[in-house]
Amino acid sequence: MLLLPFIFLGALFVLRSYRLDLVHTVVLEGLVERAPEAYPRERIIDAFEEARHRARETDQAEVYLERLFRISRRLEKVQHIDDEQVAQMLQILEE
Repeated sequence: MLLLPFIFLGALFVLRSYRLDLVHTVVLEGLVERAPEAYPRERIIDAFEEARHRARETDQAEVYLERLFRISRRLEKVQHIDDEQVAQMLQILEE
């Protein structure tokens, strides 16, 4: 029974340390799924990877996380998006 709080705290620490990667992956997959089939998937993946790398290098993980949430909120409202909408969402990563 005494170990339960320590297990809980350990789990919170692990989830917190992987939070950025989890959100990054979910939003990336959501955008790739909704993008037009003709849109280059590599362009989306590269933009996300570059933004995540830049966020880690500049210690801006929380800013990047907020950008991912902005993209996620936009993706919630649509089933399919066009090339222009993909470009707008990728632009959010660069702000």
